[in-house]
Amino acid sequence: MKVCLFNNLYGKFSHGGAETAVSLMAAEFKKSGDEVFLITTKPRQEKAPDNSDLKIYYLNSKFYNLADINIFWRLFWHINNIFSLKKYLEIKSILKKEKPDLIVLDILLPRGNGISFLQKLRETPEISLVTVVAFSNFDDPDTKKAA
Repeated sequence: MKVCLFNNLYGKFSHGGAETAVSLMAAEFKKSGDEVFLITTKPRQEKAPDNSDLKIYYLNSKFYNLADINIFWRLFWHINNIFSLKKYLEIKSILKKEKPDLIVLDILLPRGNGISFLQKLRETPEISLVTVVAFSNFDDPDTKKAA
């Protein structure tokens, strides 16, 4: 089975919880003989780290240091994050190329809300029937229902 893992941060850009869970998932899927690739972010100014252990697609982003950004400027980041057609098309292109059987999706995506991305994904014939498992640290009923 071919598995796509989506997470905001990974490897040397990790901050904790979800990144650790994704790393453990990747290891377990690979141990089971599955082919695994990851879509994540990296700082715009840094080269993608070499990783011979896992196929990783890095999207340029400022998300890795969002906590350090002034709340006023963070608002503009969120607006850009939600409406980034370029990043959506980049992710869609990766998925069409890789043709995963399973997508494990963090609701907090590299570029865009995971729920809206999932809705757009369902409109793409080549990948509309892929099984998706969504996870998140959101605990509100509306997010759970939408996912």
